[in-house]
Amino acid sequence: MSGQIIKVFDAVDSLMGTFAEELFYFSAKSPDKANVALSGGSTPKALFHELAKPANLDKIHWAIFNFFWGDERLVSYENPESNYGEANRILLSNIRDTRQGIFPVPVLSSPKESALLYEVKIREIVKQVNNGIPVFDWIILGIGTDGHTASLFSGAKWNEDENPLTFVAKHPVTGQKRISFTYNLINQAQRVTFLVTGKEKAQVIEQILNKKPEAENYPAAKIQPENGIIEWYLDSEAAGLLQL
Repeated sequence: MSGQIIKVFDAVDSLMGTFAEELFYFSAKSPDKANVALSGGSTPKALFHELAKPANLDKIHWAIFNFFWGDERLVSYENPESNYGEANRILLSNIRDTRQGIFPVPVLSSPKESALLYEVKIREIVKQVNNGIPVFDWIILGIGTDGHTASLFSGAKWNEDENPLTFVAKHPVTGQKRISFTYNLINQAQRVTFLVTGKEKAQVIEQILNKKPEAENYPAAKIQPENGIIEWYLDSEAAGLLQL
């Protein structure tokens, strides 16, 4: 299974509604636990609100999921900037079936230790591997206007020998430290889905999907699953510069 799928929706509501349906079908047909990585940001926040609607809370088979996070800010879970904290407040705390696994990034005083412990947890839970790299069933990502995804910013570096799955990232403007999945880990996933909304994302989307030279240094353009599919769920504004 490999390839690229682009889906464009008239409005954010229809995008999120369709994605929620897809999550339901996925949960209904998964015979075993499914390892899914969530994202932070404004677009995933809209998804969490959609999934928290009573109809979705009732019909999605939540017990099959193990939830991880593709990146996390090194703040307390109670902090409004916490990706896990936001997902928990909006969605996870409202799920009545508590059999799903929830594995947030450990937030410790040592960023390097946080990254290492998260790698250990991923290797412990995600049993399927390819070339020594755990294979997630589904990784959900957003994208920034600068082309970053997760906390993979342009020029991000890590020691491949020491820590190939997670690393300590630094926001290029604020200097805030974060823990993020590496390209190695994301690109082994069976399914990667970008959720992108807003006209401010239109230029970066057009450059990436049309393989423009400007996109060569965009981290999001380096997300190319080796054996899986990549999907782009776009609202009409984010897809505004595409010729489809």
